Amino acid sequence: MDKIDKIILATIFLIIITTILIVNAYMNIPRNSFTELYFEKIDQLDDKDSNIGSRYFSFTIENHEKDSKTYNYLVTSIYNDEEHIIEYNSIKIPKGKSKTISQLINLNNTIKSALVKVTLPDQNQEIHFWID
Repeated sequence: MDKIDKIILATIFLIIITTILIVNAYMNIPRNSFTELYFEKIDQLDDKDSNIGSRYFSFTIENHEKDSKTYNYLVTSIYNDEEHIIEYNSIKIPKGKSKTISQLINLNNTIKSALVKVTLPDQNQEIHFWID
């Protein structure tokens, strides 16, 4: 084996080692983890034909975290300058999965409008809609 063959062989070896190191470094980059919170059928949330007294809605929590997670959620309504708890609960969601929660809200028919909020207190996330 002459000198040029050894140089070519060493170059190929260095390229292979460099490629392995780059791929290994890329595989160890931490991925972003997050949680999604959103309403289902958002076009039906402000249904003007519905009775303000009761309204069904649903929301989804998607777990894009690195592990299964138990989420605390709080559903409230605000009317007459007071916040009213509708439900405070928790739900366990496996990594990469989502859960949809259906909710019924009952309000007094004399109420002109109300703000309905869904909060994930531990994630500092909140979504809301108005009923009027």
